[in-house]
Amino acid sequence: LAYFVLLATALTTEKLWVRFFQTSLGVSVVMGIYALLQLAGKLAIHQGSARLDATLGNATYLAVYMMFHVFIAAMFALRETTGKTMRYVYGAVALLDLFILYHTATRGAILGLLGGALITSTLLVFWNRENRLVKNAAIGIFAIVILSVGSVFIFRNSDFMKNNPVLSRFTSISLTETTTKSRFLIWNMSWQGVKEKPLLGWGQENYIILFNKYYDPKMYQQEPWFDRSHNVFFDWLVSGGILALLAYLSLFALAFYYLLRPGGAFSIAEKAVLSGLLAGYFFQNIFVFDNLTSYLMFFSVLGYITWRNGQAGAVSVPSKQFQIQNSSKNISVPTGRIYIPAVLVALLVIIYFANIKPILASATIIQSLQPQKEGVEKNLSLMEKVFSYNTFGSGEAREQFLQMAFKVQTINVSSELKQKFFAAVRREVLVQIDENPKDARYEFFFGTFLNKFGLYDEAIKHLERARALSPKKQAIIIELGSSFLGKREYQRAFEISAEAYKSEPNYTEARVAYGVAALYVRQDKLAEELLLP
Repeated sequence: LAYFVLLATALTTEKLWVRFFQTSLGVSVVMGIYALLQLAGKLAIHQGSARLDATLGNATYLAVYMMFHVFIAAMFALRETTGKTMRYVYGAVALLDLFILYHTATRGAILGLLGGALITSTLLVFWNRENRLVKNAAIGIFAIVILSVGSVFIFRNSDFMKNNPVLSRFTSISLTETTTKSRFLIWNMSWQGVKEKPLLGWGQENYIILFNKYYDPKMYQQEPWFDRSHNVFFDWLVSGGILALLAYLSLFALAFYYLLRPGGAFSIAEKAVLSGLLAGYFFQNIFVFDNLTSYLMFFSVLGYITWRNGQAGAVSVPSKQFQIQNSSKNISVPTGRIYIPAVLVALLVIIYFANIKPILASATIIQSLQPQKEGVEKNLSLMEKVFSYNTFGSGEAREQFLQMAFKVQTINVSSELKQKFFAAVRREVLVQIDENPKDARYEFFFGTFLNKFGLYDEAIKHLERARALSPKKQAIIIELGSSFLGKREYQRAFEISAEAYKSEPNYTEARVAYGVAALYVRQDKLAEELLLP
């Protein structure tokens, strides 16, 4: 909100907005060059796959970033009147960003771009009656999109399609594909949560609570914990209920209204391209969630639409109101001398607590996970330093701390140092559990940790809490079964393991746990049926 208000009020001339978007396009070129070096094998892909992610660490984030810039470059190319050179520059930027978007292999963003391109080209064909060149180009783009989509569908079984790392992701789209099935499963889980709290939702950043409560055992093939529903509309329904979703949708509704209303501030080309951009972004959000990268671009475009609409006379904020002048209608110079230092001091305080401390904590986490020449005692002190910052990064640090403590128990260090690690981990994880009593993850992590040390009674206490919060999560049930095996309560372990297996028999880990428990209760025939395959 603050960023949007800043843009719409501080960038007060078309020249400033042009420079703003030109700068953003320039940065997209730098990102594109970085991604090209990844494609050439000169730089590592952070996500650990063939999908380019540049400096953003996630191919999905890079994809939506490039999608925005393809449309922005196209808009400036169409409205450029000073000469062909700049049109060629904008066109080159659009092609580079399009190339990088393709190699992110992000299906939602690519399909969103194709759909947005269809909308843009259709509007240009029907609205643009004067510029024949633009109309022909729009017809060409429309034909290319249709032919591209049709070719992928027609030749989906060809070796070329199957062996292409990008196109194969599109040819594999079906209702039975793993990613598609997981989307439907998690959307159904989200819908169960929405029905429980329809009006105001579950609160910001509380998706994990819903995920645990309504977990579907068929999700076993996916990552174990989700903090988003991979659908921005379900995300808003979960976070803030129907009211929040309506508020979010109103951003698009108002943007289209200001863009397309008769007598508005936008040319036909701008209307067509920005409509395609918003439609493409809207479509890709059906399959992913918003992030900082997409928000910056989305609200930049909303800020520009709002400012242009204000220039057309609907909203006008004279820049003189923000000047410090010695008059009765404006802030006086003496008053400004008092307020401005106070605002600057407040700003510095906010920056320290909201930005600098989390940055220091993040950097220290990374440092603590690396080998230290002083030995693992230095790793322990670094992790303690992270917790002293007391930022939102402490939760992530505690998860990493648990993993670190596991490793320390397996290396040749003193028993005293191992005990220090154990005591520190216990203290921090209990703090995390106290701060997040409805999150099953930390109860599960801590129960698993305690099992490693043979503290089965305490582990069972935390695993039972985790199970109460997430009754169908197989990993929790399996670990609880391990606790009872450790206590030599074999019948109880067998009964619990059976529950995990029967919830989803195709889950190999649950099958093995049930088979092992069957051996302990001397049901050898059942164990053979479960384990021999």
